[in-house]
Amino acid sequence: MSRSSKFQLKFTKAMAGTQTSMVCRISLTKSNQSNTVFCTGIDGRRVKTIKILTHDDEPATGIDDIEKIVSWSELETYYPYRDPETGEQKLVKIDKKAIQSIYQNSDCMSIEKIIDSTSIKPHMMSDSHYFIDVQRDKKTKGYFTADQKIYTIFYHFLVHYDKYMLVKFIASNREKFAIIYPDESSGGLRMTILIHTTYQRDRKDKSLMSIKDVLKYGDKLLGPMIGPDGINEDDLIDTYEEQIRGSIKTSIATSATGGGAKIKVS
Repeated sequence: MSRSSKFQLKFTKAMAGTQTSMVCRISLTKSNQSNTVFCTGIDGRRVKTIKILTHDDEPATGIDDIEKIVSWSELETYYPYRDPETGEQKLVKIDKKAIQSIYQNSDCMSIEKIIDSTSIKPHMMSDSHYFIDVQRDKKTKGYFTADQKIYTIFYHFLVHYDKYMLVKFIASNREKFAIIYPDESSGGLRMTILIHTTYQRDRKDKSLMSIKDVLKYGDKLLGPMIGPDGINEDDLIDTYEEQIRGSIKTSIATSATGGGAKIKVS
């Protein structure tokens, strides 16, 4: 999403039923952390990434192949396409300002409707998840009481009726849709960005077949595996990251004692 993390959550006129606009000032923070990040290098030094132009636009295999080093500030945006008549690969320059003018960034997040939680399927969700909290006063660092009241009402309403809130907003000059939902485990609201229906693919293959008494077989195969407690934290631990981070810690300690750093994973 965009770097903007502060929004004004507003009712639409149709929902509010009046011309009065109720606003809840909210802030977003990512609710999941990134994986362990590595960098590339050689001889114990980090390799710097640069943009270059090469002679004849062929891949560079050495310094002599570089025509010009291009700074990041000089980069332009192009759309690559194949000429239908000649079959030649071409580039057409894109006016980024024109693209950005399609949607102007705004701190307004409108509530479109309240929906059943069952109407949202996992494939509709992107990988962008956020904690939603009330904004703090810059001077006192405390929460705005009026916003806290609205936030609390939203939370308990969504919990009690098992509903989600569908919202729409502009970020990075793109229109985005998201669901706001209560998370009792963290004690507050969360938000997940949805994938536009425009980009959902149709299923090409149909793998289902007709089986008599299909549920009877399902009960035998899967019934014993039904868990009473749902998913807990221990079910989804990434052991790869745990091993990598443990190995890095050991390697740093070994390097500090003159043994040389080397990652080993069991």
